[in-house]
Amino acid sequence: MPKRRREGIQTQPKPSRSNDSSEVEPSQATGSSRDEASKRKRQKTADRVNQANKSFYASLFSPGAGGTKPHYTDAGLHQCADLKLARDKDMLPRDKRARILEFGPGDGRVLKFLLANGYNDITAIERDAAAVGKLRKKFAGRVTIIKGDFTQYRSKTTYDCILWLWCGFSDFSSEGQQAMLHQAMSLLTPGKGKLLLDIARPKSDANVTSIGGDKVYKGGTYSHTRVIGNSIYRAYMPDSREVRHWLLAMKRGGLVNNSRSVDYAPIGSRRRALFEIYRGTTPVVTAVADDADDADEAVFSLALTKHN
Repeated sequence: MPKRRREGIQTQPKPSRSNDSSEVEPSQATGSSRDEASKRKRQKTADRVNQANKSFYASLFSPGAGGTKPHYTDAGLHQCADLKLARDKDMLPRDKRARILEFGPGDGRVLKFLLANGYNDITAIERDAAAVGKLRKKFAGRVTIIKGDFTQYRSKTTYDCILWLWCGFSDFSSEGQQAMLHQAMSLLTPGKGKLLLDIARPKSDANVTSIGGDKVYKGGTYSHTRVIGNSIYRAYMPDSREVRHWLLAMKRGGLVNNSRSVDYAPIGSRRRALFEIYRGTTPVVTAVADDADDADEAVFSLALTKHN
């Protein structure tokens, strides 16, 4: 087993010994350790994307497949209504030299828009090998394309803006979505960076079917499904109030500074909400290991501590 490095771990000063009656007894400490182990186990489960979801995206880039365009066209985003809204509402960085990261670029819809609008320091992380090959060919010399899993991505430097648009957020369970909000904060410049997050309204996405309320599966809590061959694609579609509740908890812990959202309806499609979420100054506690996957840049396992 490879030896683990301890670099990158945020630590707190050791408390001085005292006779204070509030000091934790050994039995309490043991219980606390069990609680932390249980939390880490739940977090690991929450970070996993349903395998059927992975298979669905892989099928989009198989030989002869049409890629993601038919699906984001169905969502009314083929004319970049989300990005135009972000630009018009002054959500995109004003500085064209801003460091921008996109989660899950697919076939490059967002990357193309950013380049056309003058941004020149763009990175995108994509897990599907076929999609990565096409993106590198399409954006050679203009965009840094990293093959890897953004649930575990670590960067030596932080970003000014992260874009996570269209449907990627709903691929995760409710627990996974909250974990991914923390993951995004860990990659943004404290006190400055921001996340642009786009979600479909829960009752407005015809691509998935409500399962009559939240259901708990092995991978977490989901609210919608879609049958794909012999597999079931699961999604969790939070409403704006639920996302704002999560962000409020993060704001209380200092991870989020401020946020706003704008509801919109792409022409011929369903209603959506675009969030602008500013990074707070509280550090996101991480544990770094030297077990990298096949990404071009080292991708490390990440343990997130929620500050709520």
